[in-house]
Amino acid sequence: TCKVWVGGLAEGISWKDLETHFNSVSKTRWAEIMPRGTACVAYNTAMEAAAAIASLNGTPLGGQAIQVDQWEAKPKTAGAALGQLGGG
Repeated sequence: TCKVWVGGLAEGISWKDLETHFNSVSKTRWAEIMPRGTACVAYNTAMEAAAAIASLNGTPLGGQAIQVDQWEAKPKTAGAALGQLGGG
């Protein structure tokens, strides 16, 4: 994937702050602030996303350390996820 998940954002961080921080690794496609101190940042390639995870995880942004990890899409429904485990 070319997207990274960001957690631990300080209150008041804007998408522009986020974009500037992540552009330090490679040019971002876009950055979006989401609820509960989280965000998503997209890059053009998976290599750029991996470099951002390696370089920016644990770095300070807005006075506190952020977590950066691979973006993983959530299953559509809980039932679908359980079915994939072969339960029953």
